[in-house]
Amino acid sequence: PNDADIVLTIDFMQLRDVDRVDRFISAFADPMQQHGIIDEVTDLETAMREFDDVAQEEIGFRFAEDVLSWIGRSASLAIWVPDGLFDITSPESFEVPKVMLVLQVRDQEGAQEFLDRLVLDLEQDGAIIDQFDIAGTAAYTFDGDDPVVVALAEDRFVIGESTATVREALELEAADSIAQTDEFQLLAGAIGDDPIATVYASPALGSALEEAFASAGIELLASDEPATAAMGAMVLDEDGLVFRTAAPLAEGVAPTAVGVWPAQLPGATFGYVDMVLPEDFVSEAMDVLFTVAGDEDLTEADLRELAAPIDEVIGMSLIDDLLPQFGREVIFAAGPAADGALTADIDPGLGILFGIGVADSEVVGRAFDNATELLASEGFEFADVGGLRIVSIDGTPFASFRLDDDALFIGSSPDQLAQFGSDGGLTDSAIYERVDDVTVGDGLFMFTDFAAIVDAYVTDPAAGDILAPIAGMGVGSKVEGDVEVTEFRIVVDY
Repeated sequence: PNDADIVLTIDFMQLRDVDRVDRFISAFADPMQQHGIIDEVTDLETAMREFDDVAQEEIGFRFAEDVLSWIGRSASLAIWVPDGLFDITSPESFEVPKVMLVLQVRDQEGAQEFLDRLVLDLEQDGAIIDQFDIAGTAAYTFDGDDPVVVALAEDRFVIGESTATVREALELEAADSIAQTDEFQLLAGAIGDDPIATVYASPALGSALEEAFASAGIELLASDEPATAAMGAMVLDEDGLVFRTAAPLAEGVAPTAVGVWPAQLPGATFGYVDMVLPEDFVSEAMDVLFTVAGDEDLTEADLRELAAPIDEVIGMSLIDDLLPQFGREVIFAAGPAADGALTADIDPGLGILFGIGVADSEVVGRAFDNATELLASEGFEFADVGGLRIVSIDGTPFASFRLDDDALFIGSSPDQLAQFGSDGGLTDSAIYERVDDVTVGDGLFMFTDFAAIVDAYVTDPAAGDILAPIAGMGVGSKVEGDVEVTEFRIVVDY
């Protein structure tokens, strides 16, 4: 029905490629067996037979023969969220969501035989079963602590917890199904037809969440714009595992974009997150800060009082003068380093780099000069070397800064920051190109050279072998019409 709040769907067609599923499982299960963590690796067909043996003994049915033989391409679970489920101010009002399972039927006769056997077996076990008619279809109610209503229509097997829900599903015309709503079709078209499983969240669910936060006094999640639907999916393909999301672009909101800095990262970088920020990012963030502070009974004057010690260090107002200078692009990266604060206790040494766009470098420069002068009087040592300002304690460098005309970069390792520049190297590396080639979008706004991290820091042989199949990870996005599609890709070596 088109009023369901959440719909989870499994596409059995995507699971029929047994070799693809077995290959993915074996990539991680084989080393687990080799190291004695599990006794044996069971392929999908063998696992199904073993499951059926247990099911036959316990409930008298074999799933592969008695159920899969008549199920069609998909199975969907619909969930209706009761009013007040997300009301965090009144947890005592919690109600269990209403659910209904719909199985697509490709063999009507086989499905009917299964239903007849189910009814007969339950009657023999003493269950109270009522049979009645819904829209010309025989339906059954199995009474118990949690009553269940079951019915078999021409093309669908329906299991629900109320007669009203099952009746709605049976009487439903195709044009009135949730799959025919504009929101669902828009997102399903963008998400593609290759997922093993999808989950759809309706606009009503988004509204319920916004209302719940608003009732708790958190107004920043409320919006004048109506709530929109969203869809998520899981895909298993030749290159590994993908988690994909699709959501309509809000009016006036730019799609996620990758900046220019990943191309300037050293080739050995372990990973990064990089995003282009809206022009009004800082002002919006300050508005949110003041809103949250107001919810906590803090006034703007209170916030300014809290910032006063920092104002004294930088010689200007943090809120009015310095923070508004930052925005446009931000990057956070990590990689191997020969010096800095994170090399003494971490082997091999690690460097952390942070960068953010700057509107007026002169203002930011004055703030850092003022801070440098004050901190130097407290025993910190500063040296300007090769365009970097290096901060040391007792002669040991632990951080560095670089202020360009349009950006500020802060690194825990002077050596790592010195390597950051126009020559770069990371985006030309084989592992980056491999991940980027199979991930949607023009570039990655998140990337991880997972194999390099494992090689550098995982010393346990078993853990190293189990994690070894993961080559890299990446996140990219693209826009299709009015929908933004985002992928989190895990690239696997088979």
